[in-house]
Amino acid sequence: MFYSDSRRSTSIFFTKQALLSSFLILSVFLTVKSVVANEFLTLEAAVDYTLKHKSDLLAAQEQVSSAHQQFLASDAASQPVIDFSYSARISDNPLDAFADKLFTQKITTQDFVPDKLNNPNSSELFMTSLSMRWPIYSGGKIEARQLQSHVAYQQRKLLLQRAQQKRVYATTQAYLYVIAAGKALKIAQQAELAYKHHADSTAKLARQRRIVESDKLSAQVNLAAAKARRTQSHTRYKHALSRLKQAIGMPVNKRISVNADWPDIRVLQHNLDTLYKQAEQKRIDLLAATKAIDAAKANVDESNAENKPNVNLVASSSWYDDQFGFDSQSSSLMVIASYKLFDGSIKGKLGSAKAQYKEQLWRKQALKRSVLSEVKLAMDDLLEAQSRIAIAKDNVVLAKKTVRLVKKRYGQGRTILLDLLQSERMYTETRLEKLTSEFNLRASRLALLNAVGVLDIPKDQSL
Repeated sequence: MFYSDSRRSTSIFFTKQALLSSFLILSVFLTVKSVVANEFLTLEAAVDYTLKHKSDLLAAQEQVSSAHQQFLASDAASQPVIDFSYSARISDNPLDAFADKLFTQKITTQDFVPDKLNNPNSSELFMTSLSMRWPIYSGGKIEARQLQSHVAYQQRKLLLQRAQQKRVYATTQAYLYVIAAGKALKIAQQAELAYKHHADSTAKLARQRRIVESDKLSAQVNLAAAKARRTQSHTRYKHALSRLKQAIGMPVNKRISVNADWPDIRVLQHNLDTLYKQAEQKRIDLLAATKAIDAAKANVDESNAENKPNVNLVASSSWYDDQFGFDSQSSSLMVIASYKLFDGSIKGKLGSAKAQYKEQLWRKQALKRSVLSEVKLAMDDLLEAQSRIAIAKDNVVLAKKTVRLVKKRYGQGRTILLDLLQSERMYTETRLEKLTSEFNLRASRLALLNAVGVLDIPKDQSL
């Protein structure tokens, strides 16, 4: 404890400590400035980077491309198929030799002599063929397949958009963690400065035999603890940067820095019923689940079409010659109607398709319950964060005032060092609690946006 006549020396000492604190703060500023020399990454840039470089999103984009090509292929199934072929053969087979002359329209009466029919010379035939097959009626099978591929393509696009939303959410959350870790590091550095101030003060006063040795040791122990917390905070800040780089798909050895201030997170109205309705309309995975139901229904229709007739129009033209050319032509036009009288697999296929359709109905119902629960949890977290931050702000003001008063009393020799150290610890803890509340408030706003399904995707990334 100070003696009563120590006010003047204490005042001079605090002035020196203020200069030292200013020097240390300047050092921290220069350190931060050197970090900023690294590649500066805004939240918008981080989101843009992850959408363009994250492997799972690139894979999902390829799935969309594949589904689009399958849709184009099924869409062409109702169009005619045109084939062209050209072939040449040489044969001494009696049937081939006679047919070749028949094809080329070079049959004579001498060709019917038995010995010549049985022992023909080798014949050559050049054949050119052009054919067309056009499905006229398939019982609805082609249309069902077209619908399946169309809704599958739409579903893949929706799932890609939902995956992009999740990446935006994960990136923004990781970015918030980095900002929070940076602010926590700053608080730890300031706390270390305060404890160093007290350690230096008590060391000098102990040398002057103005305080007991235990006060000096207590201040040194608290300074050591503050250094440990600052080291821990610095490690957590580096870990937060690494997690951000991992979240966006950036190489871990890339040196980056981020904004020091919180980004704006859009605030939704707090009417839970309105948010439920909005989630049912906006959640992209719910829309994708509806597309899955449509695809399963189309699969049922396709299976039903197996019991219906098929009608195809077939037209062809052929040219035959005993040398390269187009000497003899023949054409044909056919309408082919077919109907399966019995196929034991049809019943099983139809039963499987109906079960898959019901499965998709149940899956959407389960997903809907999960979405609404997600909205409710996010809303509860948001309300809690709003309540905590109001309390935390008041506590910081009170703790700061307490430190100022206890410092004054300690300088006057009216209280013990333990009270001063305790007030500093309380001030640090309330600031950290306020920081946690600020993070939770923004994180819960972000979670609510993600739960409702209205988290924005950059326009050049959405399909």
